[in-house]
Amino acid sequence: MDPSSPADLQKLREAIRHSQSELEPFRQQYRERLVQYAGDGYGDNRDAADTPFNVYNLALRIYKRRLFSGQMRVLVTSRSPSERRAAWELGLAGDDVIREINLDATFDKVLQQALLSVGIVKIGLVAEGTAESESYLQDADQPYVEPVLLEDFAYDTAAKSWDQVDFAANRYRVPLADVIDNPLFDPAATEKLSPSDSRQAEELRGDGVDDDSVQRLGTGSNMLREEIREYVTLWDVWLPKEGLLVTMADQSGGPALRIVPWEGPEHGPYILLGFDVVPGNVMPIAPGAHLLGLARLLNRMMRKLGDQADRQKIVTLVSRAASQNGTGQAAVEAEDGEAIPTDDPKAFTQLKLGGIDQNSYAFFMGVMQLYSYLGGNIDTIGGLSSQADTLGQEKLLAEAGNGLISDMDASVLMFLKQVLTDVCWYVYSDPTARRELIARVEGTDYQLSVPWGPEKRTIPWFLFQFDVDPFSVHVRSPSERLQSVMQMYQTIVVPMMQFMGQAGITFDLEAFWRLLVRYTGLHELADLLKAGGIPITGEPKEAMGEMPSKSPFTSREYVRRNVGSGANTGMGQGPGQQALQMMMKGEQVAQTV
Repeated sequence: MDPSSPADLQKLREAIRHSQSELEPFRQQYRERLVQYAGDGYGDNRDAADTPFNVYNLALRIYKRRLFSGQMRVLVTSRSPSERRAAWELGLAGDDVIREINLDATFDKVLQQALLSVGIVKIGLVAEGTAESESYLQDADQPYVEPVLLEDFAYDTAAKSWDQVDFAANRYRVPLADVIDNPLFDPAATEKLSPSDSRQAEELRGDGVDDDSVQRLGTGSNMLREEIREYVTLWDVWLPKEGLLVTMADQSGGPALRIVPWEGPEHGPYILLGFDVVPGNVMPIAPGAHLLGLARLLNRMMRKLGDQADRQKIVTLVSRAASQNGTGQAAVEAEDGEAIPTDDPKAFTQLKLGGIDQNSYAFFMGVMQLYSYLGGNIDTIGGLSSQADTLGQEKLLAEAGNGLISDMDASVLMFLKQVLTDVCWYVYSDPTARRELIARVEGTDYQLSVPWGPEKRTIPWFLFQFDVDPFSVHVRSPSERLQSVMQMYQTIVVPMMQFMGQAGITFDLEAFWRLLVRYTGLHELADLLKAGGIPITGEPKEAMGEMPSKSPFTSREYVRRNVGSGANTGMGQGPGQQALQMMMKGEQVAQTV
């Protein structure tokens, strides 16, 4: 394949169109699931979705919350003990880039796509001097990680696995002026682009690809409108066997805009997230595919039960004589408890019509249980209801229900590891970029600025190992954090308090109390303990004194000294020492009792 050849380039365009045609069923399924997820309350989806009881949305949001809800951090270690400092600095740089490109928000979108179909990200480096566009919203000379919609993605569908594909590509729309002004593109190719190729023209060209775009979900068909600027659709095509990255316009004929060697990671610019692999196929099965059928059935049953409830009514039957003498109408219009004179009380009776069928309701509840069962015990995973009579049984059910989540979590962490490894590769391989890394001095509230330039990026890449901090991808509520803190204090700190004192390890009561105030939200607790007459609030402790002039990365010498039991053990020096001693004495008395 030589993309500089017009014949080979046309062959590549035909391969992309063929791939889009074969992926059309998957795109249609993704759109159907997305319609069900959004529900009939989104735009004009009322005709496409019937969701009075949207358990589909509920289940997928529970999955997403359990799989990712925090702020990612990268763990970089070194295979060589002498290069631990370099690994630590690279980890700081990786965390810095994660915050700058808002990778958490990107992954949130990709995870939602993976729960419905397949998640796709594109990773690269914005070249210096390149204008920002719709596809590249990051700063120049900066790594980017962008989600790719399935409808904008194409790959070699004849491949049995991802590592066997002959090509992978994604399309994006950018202003025509940005393409013409881009110095990286061939001017001979850009001057042949059609200026009438706007976003609206792309949607109306009738190729069957954009007719059901998820980007127009809930908005219906677009009317002809005048764009404020002209757009052009481009394709980035990765050719792994040739080691090339080709950028070309999505128009028939014309040369490629750019053909450059691929200099990124070996596996290319695209990374896929899927949860249920189908052997011999690249496309996975999403969790949302298994739940869609029962979710639709539950909504139909809920609608049916609602219709039955609407048809329910109670009518009063009266005799003809009571109707003629007015007592029948008086009985209907009477207030509750009002007496009505009549010569024939048996002339009145009530008749109940309609109502919810008990068999239908029992079937509905049975399907609800099957839905939760199919979803890996959704009720327990989401904390929606208690499924056991005792706390011990509830914990056993929660652990069993977490089996599915654990399997999905492993896929998520593997995906994140690949993404973060690529991001760090771009950061580390940049020959000119310089960063000021912020490091916290261990054991203090001080922060240091660490310059990080090309002169420090001389360690061979293979000496680094990458992983994802698993605790960083899940957010824990203040009550959960408080429970963990108290459990560790009672099970670890208290039993080892004496040994900690002998080893010169102190327990900072003031910091401990600040955690309690902050995590409980009970700021009234600040008046119970005071340091130097000042209440200990939940605010972080301010650093006192001047910044130490020595670097935190110095050698330390520890001297162990044995003292008598009546001597000061060195714990809790400074404000709060007396309160700490009283607290420890109270704990010892409680244990003795």
